Amino acid sequence: MAQQLEFALERLSQNPRSPSQGKDKQASSMEGIDSKNKFLLEERVPSYKVHKPKHFFPTFNGEDVHRWLYNCTQYFKIEDITDSNKLQITWYYLEGVALYWHQNFLRSVGNQRATLEEYVKAICYRFWG
Repeated sequence: MAQQLEFALERLSQNPRSPSQGKDKQASSMEGIDSKNKFLLEERVPSYKVHKPKHFFPTFNGEDVHRWLYNCTQYFKIEDITDSNKLQITWYYLEGVALYWHQNFLRSVGNQRATLEEYVKAICYRFWG
């Protein structure tokens, strides 16, 4: 296989119909590189760093609770949020009537910690549209 690559490189470098002078400059700058690595460098496809898209957590003001919960679920999946953090993130993005309801909900459960499932049931019960 290595011999085939070397043969192909040799044929390419001897081809007089080379369309660009840029490859000649590139070839001369890579003289110290062995033929296998030279082939890999010449044929390299530009690599791009993939970034997660920035998603904003949806705020909730008491309208369309099911849509909001769906968007929350999608956010948690995309951002790979752990179960232990989901409830705290959810609380942070409440506004208006929903925030007021949340404060009363916390008072009603006292020192007990509500699970995410219990919280979702309670918020759906309150804001079912």
